[in-house]
Amino acid sequence: MNKKEDFFIQIYPTIGFAEGQVAPSVLGIIGYSPKFSKSWGLSSQIIFSADPVEASQIIRMGANYKDMVQFGIGIDMLQNFETKNSNYNFGPFIRFNF
Repeated sequence: MNKKEDFFIQIYPTIGFAEGQVAPSVLGIIGYSPKFSKSWGLSSQIIFSADPVEASQIIRMGANYKDMVQFGIGIDMLQNFETKNSNYNFGPFIRFNF
């Protein structure tokens, strides 16, 4: 977290054991949400995860209203290293904070 508390990075490495094998992975969250006024601000977030089989990323960019509603455009991406398949989904998002 920075002094303005509008930027953060969180990284969570893990090691799992499945079927007698070690399965390392990492999950990360990066967020940047500066305020433009008392009511409005930017809402941006990247969530990613990776392991030996696949990687995924979720990216959100939009507006934040009074820290209650966030809306904008997003993309979800998934890559499978074994099959070389990639999936992408684009579209709008809306998030309510209760």
